[in-house]
Amino acid sequence: MGADASEVAGLAKDLAAAPKKITPEVRKVVRSHADKVRDSAKAKARRRTGALQGSITVEGQGNGDSTSATIEAGIRYGWFHEYGTSKMAPQPFMWPAVLEVAPGFQQELAEAMREATL
Repeated sequence: MGADASEVAGLAKDLAAAPKKITPEVRKVVRSHADKVRDSAKAKARRRTGALQGSITVEGQGNGDSTSATIEAGIRYGWFHEYGTSKMAPQPFMWPAVLEVAPGFQQELAEAMREATL
């Protein structure tokens, strides 16, 4: 009874190389969908002065070694609009934007990972 270790060695080599192949593809997907969430949130945010829309930004965005992004409303009262107060009903804009973009993000991320591992 014998064993051929060449397949195991090949698998180990492929697994070691996977992050180098996958990470750039993941960054592209994160970048594009972070921008989509930002744009959708800006469209959904209440437009009184435009300050809330102008404060919605993307940080990180899959640059450098990062495969994550932060989308935030930098203005203090953005939180009050999203979640409401004791005197104001919520007027969410960020969470609906995330929910709108999430299905496409999940699909493109899966496709990018599949292509990178072929």
